[in-house]
Amino acid sequence: MSDRIVGVAGDAGGAAALAPVLVELRKRFDGDVAAWAYGPATEMFRRAGLTPCVLQRPVERSFVERELSRDCRLLFLGTSVNDDEFEKRFLEASIALGVPSVAVLDFWSNYAVRFLHRGTKSLLLPTVVTAIDPDCRDGLAAAGVPPERIRITGHPALERLGSLRNVPADALAHVRSRFLHDPSSRLVVFVSQPFGQYRKDLGYENADAFPDEMSVERQLEECLGRLAVQRGGDFVVVVIPHPREANGRWTDAASDHVRRVVLRDMDRHLVALSSDLVVGMSSMLLIESSLLGCICVSVQPGRRENDDLVSNRRGWTAPVYDLSEMTPTIEALLFDEDRRRRVRLSGDDSLVAAGATERVIAIAKDIIG
Repeated sequence: MSDRIVGVAGDAGGAAALAPVLVELRKRFDGDVAAWAYGPATEMFRRAGLTPCVLQRPVERSFVERELSRDCRLLFLGTSVNDDEFEKRFLEASIALGVPSVAVLDFWSNYAVRFLHRGTKSLLLPTVVTAIDPDCRDGLAAAGVPPERIRITGHPALERLGSLRNVPADALAHVRSRFLHDPSSRLVVFVSQPFGQYRKDLGYENADAFPDEMSVERQLEECLGRLAVQRGGDFVVVVIPHPREANGRWTDAASDHVRRVVLRDMDRHLVALSSDLVVGMSSMLLIESSLLGCICVSVQPGRRENDDLVSNRRGWTAPVYDLSEMTPTIEALLFDEDRRRRVRLSGDDSLVAAGATERVIAIAKDIIG
């Protein structure tokens, strides 16, 4: 039996970060590269051409140990935060069997939660944890990950954004025409995420006091309705559902000046690029949109003192900490060209530069030779 590398992910973000690495390893590794998935990661891996094996409840320790005992040289892990967290089952088994492991981090927050051993306050740690940048490294270390286990690599999933920065204007105009019946109307994207489902799990104090994604989107439509009356013109809000959200949760709707359309069959990055404004809360797609040069707003009610979203801290996105601030913030970012220009230039070009996938693969080579 040939040597094997095994990759496991459940959340969409973890799968997005792992997929480029696993795809490239299949081209280079003289052995088998197996992809295991559950939840949204299943479709993410399929889109990358990985044909994953699907994990079904219950995932028993004995099953995982048998899988890793089959000549597994290295385990790659996403860092999901969900009800199952099957990656941790694989990590436990790998530690017991002496199989080295690499966790590829996909976001700048919830560092401790990603590695907490279920039912305890101790961390369950892989051999190596990749960090996106120095800020991410410092967050991991503060959460208790030993610095000697952390390697800064960049974010493999962000490399693909570089090719989208030079999309021709006529291509973006064509995307806009799919949504705008009147060219004078404005296109606003709402990046959804099931915040209401997991805000308690992520440690939000007084979590029930925070508006969920549905109420934030309603506030956005009301805000745009007022601006339409004051400024003239209509708005189309394109809702981009999160991979965790059930089909049919969002529906098309229309009022006097605002029409809502749910994105179903177009590239979400191209839609963001073609828009006048992108509004969300704290999802990866919001950060990706800001790195593409989109004008982005992050709605974080009540989080002024403890906002840990990297794009707000670094100025890539404009934060709204009180819903009363939404209308003036959005009005300025839609109509003030000087402010729009400043926000557009605030992103970090290094995060979309090539090299992250290669750096992760170099770690694999260091481990398995």
